[in-house]
Order: sequence, then structure tokens, then C-alpha cells
Amino acid sequence: MLTLWRNSYKKNDAIVGSGFMLSMIFLCIMIFILPPLLYALGCRGMSISCPCLVLLAMLPPLSFIIAVTLTLSSKYGFRRMLRGMKLLRFRFSMVISCGFTAVALMFFLAPLTIVTKTVIEKLGFPVEEPVFVQLLQQTSGPCLWALIFTVIVIAPIAEELMFRRFIFGFLAPYLGFVPAMVFTAGLFAAVHSSLLQLPALFLLGIAFQMSCLYYRSLWGGIILHSINNAISVTVLLLGSYMGLQMH
Repeated sequence: MLTLWRNSYKKNDAIVGSGFMLSMIFLCIMIFILPPLLYALGCRGMSISCPCLVLLAMLPPLSFIIAVTLTLSSKYGFRRMLRGMKLLRFRFSMVISCGFTAVALMFFLAPLTIVTKTVIEKLGFPVEEPVFVQLLQQTSGPCLWALIFTVIVIAPIAEELMFRRFIFGFLAPYLGFVPAMVFTAGLFAAVHSSLLQLPALFLLGIAFQMSCLYYRSLWGGIILHSINNAISVTVLLLGSYMGLQMH
């Protein structure tokens, strides 16, 4: 399967190169600028309003999608941009098969996360819930729906474009498919800044990339990513609701 797209990943691909540069710029913002900003605003203590936090959560992925679309479409044309992003090939069967795959992954990754939490606690490191989990538990009304839309729709599109198409697509001709996949999955896991979810996110990064390669379309990764996030959000919200009912 790793040879399916070998001819599609070429050095000096103009669209991938431009997307890679945009990805690096946004990664630098997400790693070196956004965390200090959130810390300065008191995000960890939830001292600022939830609407502001939801807006901050929406801003990076939405800005990336807009920047990529405007930059590449104006330079190469809209249809050529979609072809370069591998977004022209879509089949409804992807939704069904990715749904089954996401459920199967959940039954494997949930125990892995529990084991990871136990190991982290045994080593004496603090275990912190990811920021988006805290937001889901403390947000309600329109802000909650905006956050859910971000997690299920906006974030998967932005992250699959960034990691699976542009970064992997740029590195694969130089490093080879497997090293590029491992590096991209590791970067994807690290950017989420969650020690608890690090192993699961790494394996998810591999699964999303394999889905893209299998379907020869970025939609394979986007759909699997979106369904996985939807399952996670549903489980978290049901858990919060049941906890409130018990109290």
C-alpha cells in the first residue's frame, strides 16, 4: 500500500511546498506564541471567560484553512489547489469504512490511555486533562456547539492538511514513506501538548496517514479524524451528563 502514492509525492511540488511553508509558520505560532499567550491570559486556571477560550481554540485551525485556501487558490487556481491537496477524490463508502475503523481504534486506544495514565502516575508526573476536555466540561449553550463544530469539522480539516498532506507530502520524497509517516505522527502527537494522550495520538497519526494512502485521498484522513473526534466528544459529554445526574 505504501507504493500506491509513490508517484504522487515528488520533490519540488509547488503546492505542497507552499503548504509546507504555511504549515511551518502556523506550527511556530502554535508552539512558541500561542501557549505563552494562553498562559498569560490565565487559561490553565480558567480565569477568563469560556467564550474567549472557545474563540482562541477556533482561531488557529480556522486561520490556517483560510490562509491556505486564499494563498494557494490565488496562486494556482481553485481546482488545481484541490487536486494538489488530494481533495477531489471522495466516495461515500469512505464514511462507512472509516466509521468502523474509528470504533475499532477506540476499543484499542481507550485501554492504552488508561495504561498511560497509570504509568505517568507511577512515575510521579502530574496528569492533566487536555485543555479541550476542560472546555467541553465547562462550556454550554452556543459556545459548546461552536467548540464541538471546531473539534469535529474545523480541526480535522486543518490538521490533515497540515500534517498528512503538506508536511508528510514534503518529507516523503526525501525521507521515504515510513520515516516521514513516523516523524509526522510524532509531531502531530507532540503539538497537542498532552502527555496523557501522547501514545494514542501517535498511533492515531499513523492511522490517519494510512487512511489517506489507502484511499489515495486526503478525505480518508479527514473523515477518520472527524469520526474519531466525534466519538471522543460524545463519550466525554455523556460521561459529564451521567456524572451530573449521579450527583
